[in-house]
Amino acid sequence: MSVGNLKDNGNKGNNFPYQLNTLKTLGLIAGSTAAGATEATLLQVLAAIQSGQEYEQNLVVDQGGAGCPANCPTYLQIRIWDTVNHVFLPPVYYNAAGAVVVPVGPVALVNPQYVLENILTQLTAINTAVSPVNTVPGFTADTASVVATAVPTGVKAFSLLFRGTGGQLNGANVPDGYRIDFGNGKDPVVTAMTYLRPTAGTGQEVLISTLT
Repeated sequence: MSVGNLKDNGNKGNNFPYQLNTLKTLGLIAGSTAAGATEATLLQVLAAIQSGQEYEQNLVVDQGGAGCPANCPTYLQIRIWDTVNHVFLPPVYYNAAGAVVVPVGPVALVNPQYVLENILTQLTAINTAVSPVNTVPGFTADTASVVATAVPTGVKAFSLLFRGTGGQLNGANVPDGYRIDFGNGKDPVVTAMTYLRPTAGTGQEVLISTLT
């Protein structure tokens, strides 16, 4: 316990409240055992703290494994710290599937910077492969088809707008002013549907919009 600080200005700089609380805490610790706070109590606290296992993990390359030297196996190395004898226990190795393996050896630690650079290379390749592709819109107005006509195929999306009555899609009647959409704008739409333009009403046409 430190010497009491008698400097006091509105209780500023006075450490008596802190010392009093510390003494109360020590009193609670002493009262928690029949014989007070002994070395045995401290050893129990230490044992409780050390009950959890300490370990380290590293990525390693099995330099004698199958595929070397061009494509050596990479494993996860786990080493558990023996808190009693203060040494590392023999390491355990896991493959990418999580199964325990025994390396041929020797094993070499993988530089974490190499791992990060490899991840960056893979991400860059993925982003390059999925770069956006421009689509080309198209529009036509069919005012002449009175026989079954194939709808657009191989496009990424298309819409049919029927103006007039008597229009059909795959033999089913389509109401005047009804629009039908297909495709998501990314994947090609392949279909064998056919349509008939309306034969009565205003306009009598099928308006066709496409994305290719």
